[in-house]
Amino acid sequence: MKPLISIIMPVFIHKKWQLVAAVKSILNQTYENIELIIIDGSSSSKNYDIIKLFNDNRIFYYKTKGYINCLNLGLEKSKGEYIARMDSDDISYRTRIEEQYEFLLNNKDIDICSVQAKYFGDMQYPNPMTNFPQNLKFIDFIKNQHIIHPAIMFRRNLNVKYKQFKPIEDCYLFRELFCKGVKIANLNKVLYSCRINSNSLMSRFPQYCQIRISQFNIYFLGKYTNENLIFHKELFSKKSFCYKDVKEFLKYTNILTKKFENDLEIYDIFTPYFKYMLSHINDLSLKYVLILFNPNAYPIEQKIIKKFLKTILKFCFQINNNYKNNKKSKILTILGIKIPLMSIDE
Repeated sequence: MKPLISIIMPVFIHKKWQLVAAVKSILNQTYENIELIIIDGSSSSKNYDIIKLFNDNRIFYYKTKGYINCLNLGLEKSKGEYIARMDSDDISYRTRIEEQYEFLLNNKDIDICSVQAKYFGDMQYPNPMTNFPQNLKFIDFIKNQHIIHPAIMFRRNLNVKYKQFKPIEDCYLFRELFCKGVKIANLNKVLYSCRINSNSLMSRFPQYCQIRISQFNIYFLGKYTNENLIFHKELFSKKSFCYKDVKEFLKYTNILTKKFENDLEIYDIFTPYFKYMLSHINDLSLKYVLILFNPNAYPIEQKIIKKFLKTILKFCFQINNNYKNNKKSKILTILGIKIPLMSIDE
């Protein structure tokens, strides 16, 4: 008897035919010793009415609230030696589970594997077929997350648990696992069809996702190099910044730039979060002076601040006309300090 493999499928609101097709693609796998754990996060009973029609004793149905809670409850209820993921509107090819199991069985040093996938759905995608590298490395993963999350399979002893970072919980998870020494790979075969949905949270809130991923990179590059920010522990919750915070961030960025000089463009990777920091400093003069006169800010200034330089200079340095006794004088104002330059008889 081959070992039991648990497939975790969170379900929310989908068209009936999409859910039916996803469930069938798992029940029709060539690898038969499976359990399909369906965690329903919707508030209605429609999904249950669809699921019970299958009448298959390999299906286990549970209900909870919240996407991350669905994933973690599925992990908690699973009994398999191996655990796989599946989205409720995607399609797994018939041999997917078997081929992933054989890969992990024959590659004891690999802890997680995914597959190549074909994209489909209501959005245009520039590359409809993935061609991800087989062996993934942490540094390359920071640049490009080359993995299909709902197509992964991993060993139970990893004790995976998702953090509350919807809809990019996988971005956090994989970086966390890499820093723990976990090895991740892709099979060089298309075994999954992944639906691209224009109504997904990632499509609707791209700026939020961009800032979060930048935070993840800041956090885990620090873990990877044992070089942490002063506010490292509150990185994901901090919403206002002072001079000390920004100065420390720029110093931290400069250190990592030197460490990954030939591998990563740290300034590009950290830019979304740096913009977030600047937008959450109430003192504009502090913000602009910091950018202009902190050497560690120069590389970032060249990349993202240049287009704002006119505004910055106008704010920090103003020259105004002043009329007194029919004489015009120029007043230079530097950060609120007024300096008379010259007087001209009218």
